Amino acid sequence: MAMKSIKNSVVFMHHLIALALMVLIFAAPLDAHDPVDEQIALASDELTANPRCVDAWLRRADLFRLRGELANARADLAVATMLDAATPGIEAVRSRIAADAGDLLSARAAISRHIARFPRDDSALRARADIAERLDDRAAAIADLDQVIALARAAEP
Repeated sequence: MAMKSIKNSVVFMHHLIALALMVLIFAAPLDAHDPVDEQIALASDELTANPRCVDAWLRRADLFRLRGELANARADLAVATMLDAATPGIEAVRSRIAADAGDLLSARAAISRHIARFPRDDSALRARADIAERLDDRAAAIADLDQVIALARAAEP
């Protein structure tokens, strides 16, 4: 009886190893790369060549945010802010990082600062509407979405 149990265990292990190998082989091509990692590498190369490029710092901050590396995202955002706090997009990136960290009040404050400078930025208005909805502030969400609609109507020929 013990011999049969050992044989079954060995067969099970063989099947498990075969399954693991199939997952490794067929899950993704061997030469596949994560596009976010590639974009981070490109931004890092750009920063090596030009460490004062605020746009590259912001781009890499947002990419780190997408990858869930919020500490790295905040660090890059801090450098970008130190280099030029008036660069368009800084507050939008700050808002996305704060929202991903669950700090919705800071996210709304940052995107509101962005919208104050760029009132026709419909993607920022949609982002603030999303944050307002997450904060259970439906009236503010509706007001921002109304603005998005008004901007779209004004842009129509």
